[in-house]
Amino acid sequence: MRKRKWLFGIVMFFALTLVACNGDEEKASTQEKTYKLKVGYGQLYGAPLADIARAEGFFEDENLEVEMVSFTSGGLDALQADKIDIALTFGTATPLNYIAQGADFKFVGGHMEGGQPVVTKKENASQYKTLEDFKGKKIATIRLGTLDVVFKSALDDAGIDIHKDVEFVEVKSVADVLEAVNSGKVDVGLSNTGHMTKQRH
Repeated sequence: MRKRKWLFGIVMFFALTLVACNGDEEKASTQEKTYKLKVGYGQLYGAPLADIARAEGFFEDENLEVEMVSFTSGGLDALQADKIDIALTFGTATPLNYIAQGADFKFVGGHMEGGQPVVTKKENASQYKTLEDFKGKKIATIRLGTLDVVFKSALDDAGIDIHKDVEFVEVKSVADVLEAVNSGKVDVGLSNTGHMTKQRH
């Protein structure tokens, strides 16, 4: 049977236990086998849940020996090649793209809190209170980025035609999103939590 690869979920020690023990085994004694897991994470966002789990002793409680491996890029390729067992902080859209192309990945869950920021100039911030307020606006986005996918889906669910009611301007990076907003090329931009300190418009 082909080994399924995992994308990290919401509660660190629970997700790791699910992978290691397959959700079925119970602790028999203090002599229970220790499970070794190699967990990859993106450097931009770090691995705060793993840090908490380690500090609180959750890994030890669940007989887990966890090796953390950081990536600036290529984390999902490492997951695909079985070089790591679990991947976290690699977004949503990119893993879905891998899955669409045949990767045997499975989402355990999500761990973001507070969403991702939509940015605009400070003097225009009060204009945006509901999704309806984005009608007729020009929006900078990184194509197939997590917020790009989620935001377009939210607009669609709200009955807003993403091809007619708004105009999306695709850029290559969050820095480009911020520049487009700051220069007035667009009304708003879809950013991400890794660049919150730069969003001072």
